[in-house]
Formats: sequence, structure tokens, C-alpha cells
Amino acid sequence: MRLSLRWKLAASQMALMLALSAVLVVVSCRVTEGHFVDQLRDTLARECGLLREAARASGLGPELEAGPELRSLAATFSQQVGARVTVVAPDGSVLADSEGDVQTMENHAGRPEVVAARAQGVGSSVRHSLTTGIDSLYVAQSIGSDAPTLRLALPLTSVRSMVRKLEGGIYAAAAVATVIAVAVAMWLTGALTESLASLARIARRMGQGDLDVRAPVTASDETRELGEALNTMTAGLSEAMSDLRRTAAHLELILTQMAEGVLVVGDDEVVVLVNPEAGRLLDTDPDHAVGRLLGEVVLQHELYDLARRAARLRTALSQDLVTSADPQKALAATAAPLRTARGTEGVVITLRDMSELRRLQMVRQEFVANASHELRTPVAAIRSLAEALDSGALRDPEAGSRFVERIVENTDNLGRLLDDMMTLSELDETPPFQPSVEPLNVAQTLATAAARLQPQAQARHIQVSVDAEPGLAVLCSEHHLLAALVNLMDNAVKFTPEGGRVDLRAVKENGRVRITVDDTGPGIPERARERVFERFYRVDRDRAKLAGGTGLGLSIVKHAIELNHGRVWAEATESGGARLVVVLPAVPSACAETARLLP
Repeated sequence: MRLSLRWKLAASQMALMLALSAVLVVVSCRVTEGHFVDQLRDTLARECGLLREAARASGLGPELEAGPELRSLAATFSQQVGARVTVVAPDGSVLADSEGDVQTMENHAGRPEVVAARAQGVGSSVRHSLTTGIDSLYVAQSIGSDAPTLRLALPLTSVRSMVRKLEGGIYAAAAVATVIAVAVAMWLTGALTESLASLARIARRMGQGDLDVRAPVTASDETRELGEALNTMTAGLSEAMSDLRRTAAHLELILTQMAEGVLVVGDDEVVVLVNPEAGRLLDTDPDHAVGRLLGEVVLQHELYDLARRAARLRTALSQDLVTSADPQKALAATAAPLRTARGTEGVVITLRDMSELRRLQMVRQEFVANASHELRTPVAAIRSLAEALDSGALRDPEAGSRFVERIVENTDNLGRLLDDMMTLSELDETPPFQPSVEPLNVAQTLATAAARLQPQAQARHIQVSVDAEPGLAVLCSEHHLLAALVNLMDNAVKFTPEGGRVDLRAVKENGRVRITVDDTGPGIPERARERVFERFYRVDRDRAKLAGGTGLGLSIVKHAIELNHGRVWAEATESGGARLVVVLPAVPSACAETARLLP
């Protein structure tokens, strides 16, 4: 059974009191018994003197010879003093005894009290009597060197009875004192144990994580110092825990915001940490991945093997991977051993999404191939026309004039292509070019773009209309917006049959301005609506060449609009033609009146 400190102190107090009481009883009883025995010894010595005087008064003389008179005197004196009377002859034989038959009694010459009395005059001893069978006090007195020795004996039964009574009283007093002492000890230790119990409860709450609790310091004893020390320790722990929480929050924020995926794997191949980017790249839930084996979380055996080799070789290893779920997703993985003060305890795996870089590389390769092809066509045409002129066509006025016109036409196409490529190069600057934006009046901007394409439209009898809500303004770069609208209208006019129409409209929707360019041409198939903004992509390559396009116009539109925080996409119209939609941030109505009008 577990005892509290209070009961332990009480038990120790009780044991101490009982031990002290036992010692006190033993010592007291021994001292008391010795005192009573000494008093009895003195009394018996005096009574021995009285017996000697009584013997002389009876006329027995110093020899005290055995006879009826001596025995009668011994019996009478024994009754008067209440003690056993024995007269021992010089040779040790018993001359008279008040309680025994002298004929059967042993020689008393060697009794200690008799020997001491003959040597010193008076002798005494406490021993067990063979005659009476009880412990008795013997006192002997010598009458003379050649005279008998008088001896008185008194049983110690009464003395020891008194000692036992005294012993019982002392025990009772000790018991009462023990109870009182335990009660006082309980009362005195109550405050101490309560303070310690309070400190224990507070320490337990601290151990459970409650570092805001504080110990009371109202006492004036050592528990006050203990409480202050506990409070100081708690304050230090609270500050340390706050620092750890801040550090953990910073690390968690860093891991969450990292563009790279991070996995931490223990030396038992159990996943310890997965940041959100790693979960996205590996198509797994970071919360469910923690605590599972790496082989259960990572489905790419190449990544699993990479981690195991890095842990075995204790060196950093890198490898490019392709996920099984999405072949288009390319990853660059690096596995490095996790080294701590206790040694290597796992592996840290970093993942980088290389899909966009690979896509850009493919786009760049495709762009170079397409640009080379587009450049090769007019250059080859110019060369062949120049060779034809050199071969004699120059001397033919009609053929020479036609060939020169073709050379000029291909040169113009080549110039437009180079201009568009330079425009795209500017829009693709890294870091991205930040245009200078300003509020622009939408209706005026649409009218300006339509005016620039009006000659081409009139030449093909195409009707152009502009419809914009009054007061609309967008926050955009003037150069970029005009370039985008001109390219959109140029495409619409080129691919709209003669006698068709092109409509420009602008409305405000959900705090943004929506600009649409509709035509009555053949439209854009649904499968091509996402790709028409790619460089050199043509829905109908032969028709596009006849129209004189470079294949870069819509790509320029996409880059220009997105640089101004807008969006552009293709739709189908109800009449079957094409609709290009541009959405840009609108200027608040209060500022729209100050929007600059284009000249």
C-alpha cells in the first residue's frame, strides 16, 4: 500500500515515540527496582541488628547455639518483620530457619551474602531460593568472627509487582504521549504536505504541457524556494517551447511554400515528413503518407531504389524520373543521407517538377523548327526567283516585272515574320517585362484599331462595326492593347469571306471588361481552340499561307494580354464563325472619366 508523506511522517513519529517509550520503560523499571531493592536491603540490615539485640535480650549469648529457643526466636521475629530468618553457624550449618527444616537444609557457608557478611560485617545478594523456590533478597550480618551469622530474606514478589504496575503506568503514559505526538505531528506536517501536494499537482500539470500554471509562493519555509525554483523552470520551459513553436511554424511555412517537394525518411524506411509540393508531385496525401513505409507512398521504383542507395552509400545521389500516373510529368530527384549528431538517421529526398522546363524545351525546339521552316520558304522563293532573273528572265520585261513583284512580296512576308518574332522575343523576356499600364477608354481604343484595318476590310467589302458601352475603361498598356486588337481584327478580316462582317463589342462583367471580336468566317474547330495561340500553329496551313499570315499573331495577342493581367480565348459564334474573347481589369467608374483617349 502506498503511503502519503504525511502518514509516513506520522508513522516515523509514532515509531520514534514507541522506541523512546520502550527505552524509558526498561530504564525506569530497572532503576525503580534497584531503588526498591536498595531500600529493602537497608531495612533488612537494620532488622538484622534488631534480631541480634533480640537474641541477646533473650539470653542466648553470642554463640546462639541451636535449640528450641533459637528456633522460637527466629519464628517470632519472622512473623514480626515479615521476613524469613536464618541463623548460620560459623561452619555453615543452619542453626535455625523460620521457614525450613534445618535438618534437610544445605550448608550455607558458600552463600554470597554469608561470605560477604563474614568478610565485611554485612552482605547481601538477590538470587533464587532453593528452599522457597522464588527470587529473594538476602541480607546477612555477622555477629563476630567465631559467632553465627544472622540472615534475613524477603521475597521480591511485591517489589516486582510494584515495578509491573509502574511499568504499566509508564506504558499507558507513553501511549497517550505517542497519540498526542502523532496528532501534533499530523497537524504540523499538514501544511508542509499540502504545500508539497500542491507543488506535485502543479508539476504534473506542467508535465502534461500546461506551462501557464504557476506554483504559490506564500509559505515562509523551504517550500517557498521550491515553488520559486519551479516557477523559474516553468518560465524557462515556456519560453523555450514558444521558441520551438515559432521555429516549427517557420519551418512548416518554409516547407509549405517551397517550390520543391521534400520527403524525410527514417532509417527504418518510414516516412517522417512530406510537404504539400511532394504530395502533389507524388499524387499522395501528405497527412496519410506520414508513418507509412516509403515503398507504400512512392510508386516509382526508381525513386525508392535511389533512396535506398543513398542511405547505403551515405552520399547524395540524383536521378531524373517520369511518374507512372502522368508520363508528361518529369521529376528531378535528389536523395541525401540525413546526418545528425548521433549519426545517419535516414534520407532526405528533394523533388523538382521539370515538366514545365521540359515543355518549354519542346516548345523552343518546335519554335526553332517552325521558324526555320517559315524562314526557309520565303528565302527559297526569293533565291529561286533571283536565279530565274539571272538566267534570262530579267531580259523579259513582262516576266522580270512579275518575278520582281514576287521577290518584293516574299521579302515583305519575311519582314513581317521577323517583326513578329522580335515582338515575341520582347514579350518573352526573363524576368517578364512589366508594361506601363494606364486607364484607357475602351470605345476609343476599339475605334482606333478598326480604323487601322478599315482599308483591308473595304478592299474585300467586309463590314466592320464597333459597339462599346459608354464610359468603359481598362487598366492596360496602350501599345499592348492596340497590338492585340489589331492582330485579332487582322485575323478576322483575312479569314472572313468577301462581303462578310467583323463585329467588335465591349461590355462590363463582374468588375472586368469583356471585349469580343466576331467574324463570319469558317470558324475555329473545337479541337484547335486551345492551340491557335501556339506559335506557328495553323488550323488550315494552306489557307493561312494564302492569307499571308505568319502564324505568330495570336501568340502575340496571348502574351500581350496576359502581361496586362488579362485572359484571351477562342469560342464559336451562333452563325458558325470565330469569336476571340479578351478580358481585362476594369477601371472604377470614378476614374473612368479621366481615362486617356487615343489620338
